[in-house]
This record gives sequence, structure tokens and C-alpha cells, in this order.
Amino acid sequence: MLEKEFKVLENKFFDDNVNMHDLLEETTGLLEQDPENRKGLFLKFNILLELKEYEKCIELCDSMLERQPDDAEAITAKSTILIEYGQFKQAIDLCQHAINIDDKCLDAYFNWDTAYNRSGDKFLPKPPPIPKSKGTYCCGVIIIAFLAGLIFLAIKLLVYLSKSVNYTY
Repeated sequence: MLEKEFKVLENKFFDDNVNMHDLLEETTGLLEQDPENRKGLFLKFNILLELKEYEKCIELCDSMLERQPDDAEAITAKSTILIEYGQFKQAIDLCQHAINIDDKCLDAYFNWDTAYNRSGDKFLPKPPPIPKSKGTYCCGVIIIAFLAGLIFLAIKLLVYLSKSVNYTY
């Protein structure tokens, strides 16, 4: 319903000079008009994450999952917060669940890899390789990230992809 308005706010999110608290207020206001808007909900999640409001991120993910328990993106978003809390095993469990629901959910692969590497616990399950068909998609995401100036994200994707895709045929 309010896709254009949320897109404008999403663009503001990437502006270095934006006041995140003001952006959160604007996003929350639009969500009052369209509370099921996924773009708006994930924008709010990312703003809260940027503000390090981790408990509010968890609450937001939980409310999305109450409405749609098999939402791989919301499950993966929650794993992001568990990684921040150092709850690596729980984060990996969520990533596994998200991949079982939607094996195209690339963030779940990346979060699993992040949790595994940050944990230092080599007894945790290793992240699965991204299936070859997803590797092609991932290359497109890397190119878009570079073009959008998201160098850190692009490098992270390249490193993960180089470790996870089996190039032998």
C-alpha cells in the first residue's frame, strides 16, 4: 500500500547524514497505516539494528513470526541479533531452520558462517555450501552491492562464496 513511501525512507537509511531516531519515527508512523508491510518492517528492523536496540529487534522479529511462523527472512533477522549477543549455537539453529524453509535465503547462509566463525567452536555444525544455482544469484548480489557502494557487503559475500561454492563440475 505504501511501497513508494517506504522506498523513500529506505533510501534515507543509506544516507550518512540521516538521523536514525527521526527515520525510526517516520517508519513507525507509516507502519501504523500499513502494519503488515514487509519492506517497512524490515526497514524498522535495520534501523533498530543500526541503533543497537537489540531487544526491540527481537520483539519485532517475534511479532513477525507470530503472524508468519515460517518466515525465513524474519528467522534470519533474529539470528543476526543472536550473533550480536554471542548466542552462536541458537543463531545457527535459526539459520538451519530458515534454510530448511527457503534454501534461497542467502542471508541465512551468511549468518550461519558468521556465527560459526565468531564462535571459535569447531564442534558447532559448519555452514552448508551455497548450492551452485544460488552461487550465480549471489554473484549478481555482489555486483549490485559493488555498484551501490556497499563494498563491505560485497567483500563479505565474495569471501563467503569463495569458501562455500564447489567450482568443480
